[in-house]
Amino acid sequence: MKWRKQASSTLSSLKSLRKDVMDTLASWNICSEDDQFALEVVILELLSNAVKHGNRWQEEKKVKVNMRYLPAARNLILLVCDEGTGPIMVKEAVGMEEEGRGLMVVEALCNKLTVGRGRVWVRKELRNEEKSTNR
Repeated sequence: MKWRKQASSTLSSLKSLRKDVMDTLASWNICSEDDQFALEVVILELLSNAVKHGNRWQEEKKVKVNMRYLPAARNLILLVCDEGTGPIMVKEAVGMEEEGRGLMVVEALCNKLTVGRGRVWVRKELRNEEKSTNR
């Protein structure tokens, strides 16, 4: 399964894009509740970083999301691209700094994180758990 979409760098567009990603994941019926929660945290962080640090809230710049599910390996591949020109760095937050933890959180929630200029790829191995109706 594959999915892709883009949005401008506005708060309303990002909210809509996040909802579309999560609705698509729900329609694919591939995630446990825990995986769905983890992926929502990941997509929120990656979209926020793309518009804040990459596109610098310039509305005309786009954020693109590509998802691909590999059923044999139960892997979800997620790519988020922005139109920024600076490098993306995973840095370690020091003390009580307000920034610098986002990609560390993403890395902790996923099996693999790869960063490049204006692009972040993550691979998340989905659990073989049945969806629970109680939470």
